[in-house]
Amino acid sequence: DFYVVLLSPCELDTTMKMILQVPTWAHRVIYIQGSALKDADLIRARVTEAEACFILAARNYADRSAADEHTILRSWAIRDFAPNVPQYVQIYRPENKIHVVFAEHVVCEDEFKYAMLANNCLCPGTSTLVTLLLHTSRGQEGQSSDESWHRLYGKCSGNEIYHIKLSDSRFFGEYEGKSFTYASFHSHR
Repeated sequence: DFYVVLLSPCELDTTMKMILQVPTWAHRVIYIQGSALKDADLIRARVTEAEACFILAARNYADRSAADEHTILRSWAIRDFAPNVPQYVQIYRPENKIHVVFAEHVVCEDEFKYAMLANNCLCPGTSTLVTLLLHTSRGQEGQSSDESWHRLYGKCSGNEIYHIKLSDSRFFGEYEGKSFTYASFHSHR
């Protein structure tokens, strides 16, 4: 079993407090108000015992370069305090990746955004697919629209993806060993 420790200088908002009271999360997620720049707070968060440390870019900055600077400082502080803990760092600007080369993985939001746009040119709909996979929807968006495609898109945006072996599927098990084109054509007739 793993525990997730959230360390943030901000006080929890009401929504997050409610989420952390759900029994699924209540015993696995611990919130600590503090700063990654203070050793005392890193000790309370037991960073030296962590399997990994995820450092997310702050969303409340108007200036993305300033947000990256703050993220880099936090990453450096954690590296100095717990050098053996793998870091996964999110930044905005690609030119700032050089400052966190020691991190296991660096996700640059701007690079991701532009790569997504480029992939969308090569394969139209890629950005829509990724957006629908990353955002939760109840499938009710666009239902009051006059456009039929709005209603269909909104309805389908509420679909969910489940992990299951093809051979175990009651609906798609018969397509095992067939090409994707064959399976998609015959399953949606």
